[in-house]
Amino acid sequence: MAIPHGGQVTLFTGLDDQLYASFTGCGSYSAVEHYPAVVPMTIAGPGFIRPIEGVVLEKGAVGNLQPAGDLLIRDPHISKGPDGMYYLTGTSDQPHGDFWYENNQLHVWRSTDLRVWSHVAKVWDLSENGTWENNIYEHPCLWAPEMIYLYGTFWITYSLQGGGTGMIKSVSGQAEGPYIDMGRMTNTDIDSSLFQDDDGQVYFVWQDGKIARMKANMTGFAEEPRKLLCSDGQRVGYEGAFIVKYRGKYILGAAEWNGDKRVDGTYDLMYAVADHVYGPYAPRRLAVPHGGHGTMFIDREGRLLSTLFGNDRTAPFRTRVGIVRLQVQADREGLCIAPCSE
Repeated sequence: MAIPHGGQVTLFTGLDDQLYASFTGCGSYSAVEHYPAVVPMTIAGPGFIRPIEGVVLEKGAVGNLQPAGDLLIRDPHISKGPDGMYYLTGTSDQPHGDFWYENNQLHVWRSTDLRVWSHVAKVWDLSENGTWENNIYEHPCLWAPEMIYLYGTFWITYSLQGGGTGMIKSVSGQAEGPYIDMGRMTNTDIDSSLFQDDDGQVYFVWQDGKIARMKANMTGFAEEPRKLLCSDGQRVGYEGAFIVKYRGKYILGAAEWNGDKRVDGTYDLMYAVADHVYGPYAPRRLAVPHGGHGTMFIDREGRLLSTLFGNDRTAPFRTRVGIVRLQVQADREGLCIAPCSE
């Protein structure tokens, strides 16, 4: 991919010996939709060219987004605590500065304003606290933790590189713990989440839209898992599934690569809407470009927001926490969701 949201691309060298690309803006997210444009390009790596730093090619919040703090993190998740604070978790690169090898620690941060984040604690470390995880993998990696406050305390779900999900519980009622191991939740798959409905029922949601209602004591599933699909038979995304309820509608979100998988293209946050937790869900749509494995949450003012971390090569930044406010309008599919332009 040379130009995101760009078609009819031509590369040429200018009189100043700078590499340029001419193109036509394509799609509603293009900053120059339906218009021709020229941008200077740079060689960013072997076989890879991209617009020079500072070129904004997308409309709205995402194209101009700046990181919310200098935190190296993937798969960020934000939730509200009973103290009015926002709590942040996500895949850490600790202890070795590597997201893919022996990153076995789970860290928590908090903020009053979603701008300034303070480190709460290292709340879990597989080398110190792990049980079943260390029996499966010699060097387990802890991925995609998500925190929620339920039943008077904090719960954190997580997954392992290679598959398998687990859950821990704070025995103090405080975000810093200490935590106890609630055991293995699934034998395979990744990216787990908890959702509590208005009637108090809690659901375990994971991978690409798999779901199961939890037992009242949170020790396991109260039913056989099922998979949520859109009405056209498609899954909402292939990983990072979650559910949030907003304006009386269930929003099922998940990450999807759109374009040349894992090489070029965009790692986006997709969504589908339903009137009931088990669906049927409307056909999926794009919520946040470059927002793959972000999660939606509701702030103290009742607004819907989403996290992102920048995983594809044309994202506004890489492996940092981004927060986007979402515009929500009712339509024939239930809700139309898009990043706010402000």
